[in-house]
Amino acid sequence: MTVAEAVDTHLSDTKHMQLATAKDNEPRVVTVLFVHDEHMNIYWLSEVGRAHSQDIAVNPRAAVAMAIKTDLPVIGLQASGPAE
Repeated sequence: MTVAEAVDTHLSDTKHMQLATAKDNEPRVVTVLFVHDEHMNIYWLSEVGRAHSQDIAVNPRAAVAMAIKTDLPVIGLQASGPAE
């Protein structure tokens, strides 16, 4: 199994992720539901008035973490980059 195939499989194993944003050097983390596509793009839906949506409008850099399996051995995915 390739790394891309493993990531795709693990992304399919959960639908919750933690989304980290920042504004004025103050970090914020929120749990959101997400889906992904065949290119491993991650999508979530939030109202524009939510604090994390406002943060992204000012500073598009974001990070995400997904807990796939919490018993041993723990499996998780993390990513960071620009959010739109």
